[in-house]
Amino acid sequence: MGIRHLCDEKIKDDEFQYFIDNIGKFEVTEKVDGSNLSFGLDENGVLYMSRDKKDGRKPGRTIYEARHILGKHFAKYMEVIHSFVQTGAISMKAGTEVEIEIIDTPVTNVVPYDEHQMIVLCVESGSLSINTETIDVSNHGTWSFKMNRPYKIDYDAVQALFKQGLSRSEALVQMKKTLLDIPSQYGTNNPDSWIEGLVFKNGDMIYKLVNKDRFTIMNKFLHEIRKKLSAPKPGVASTGGIYQELISEIATHYSCGPLATSQKKRWVLSNPTWSQLISLNDSMFFNRNYIIIKAIVGKYLKMVNDMEDDYLSSYKSMFIETPYGKCYIDEYTHQRNLDAFSTAKDKIHFIDLCVESAAEKPNHSSIGLNALQGGYI
Repeated sequence: MGIRHLCDEKIKDDEFQYFIDNIGKFEVTEKVDGSNLSFGLDENGVLYMSRDKKDGRKPGRTIYEARHILGKHFAKYMEVIHSFVQTGAISMKAGTEVEIEIIDTPVTNVVPYDEHQMIVLCVESGSLSINTETIDVSNHGTWSFKMNRPYKIDYDAVQALFKQGLSRSEALVQMKKTLLDIPSQYGTNNPDSWIEGLVFKNGDMIYKLVNKDRFTIMNKFLHEIRKKLSAPKPGVASTGGIYQELISEIATHYSCGPLATSQKKRWVLSNPTWSQLISLNDSMFFNRNYIIIKAIVGKYLKMVNDMEDDYLSSYKSMFIETPYGKCYIDEYTHQRNLDAFSTAKDKIHFIDLCVESAAEKPNHSSIGLNALQGGYI
């Protein structure tokens, strides 16, 4: 669903004025910042999921039994939807298609929502009824399935802003202050939850008003930290972050030569990786690389600790100037950054644990590493 931004200067003055004059006719809902997709029942009553591709390709449609096409991440959502349909928690007829926003954990953005929710943005065709809002889904926890509930806003107050002689941009700033300083309807377990924005809909006319100043800066604080710490996704050509560099450096020192290049391409963040590294050739590992790898682990652990110390000494003063004044990092984003540091250190400690576990065994045997399988990542 393409939604035009009210702050877009490409919206002509007469169209914008029509929106202000008739704002009371628009349904107002929360702009939810999750994963967007559609699902439905085809003409034969078969459940499918449709996911828009960001590269411009057409949406992909698949039935539940072919869930592997979606990839592991969205296959889970298909199984959750299937549970709602199968248990009768939601009912719909053949030919129904529904657009939803999925809120899941770990969340990828900075708006603090509750865990595991599917929010109905619109019923594109057919009809949908929600009979039971929350159910337990096998292997996936407790999920809620909700309609995107309308917000009631003070239309007179909004219209008054545009009658004070302010420019359109100045009035929009005041409009954001008036309308967006409210909690999210989907963050009840997060008292400080806030909305990203509102969506105004009247027939085919759809607009959004988003607090981009706050949203953008919180994303910047969060993702700059994680980008430095995290490895890229498998198959993505990237120099990666600290942890990817750590893996590459260990591969280079351990394998050397052509093997190092192929190893670095194949390695993933999983226990078998490190078991294989040590068991591939225990003698060579301990004769040539034990001290080196210990030094590499220490080097990167110090880098992460130094980054965290630098972050802790400066995060309270990090801000950008916005029309609302200075925008500082909030406690929710701060805690997620601390979690990122903690996770990075846990990964590095795990590598060290694998090395030490093997070193304690007779003849440097790595058999003892089997006990570590399934214990991390």
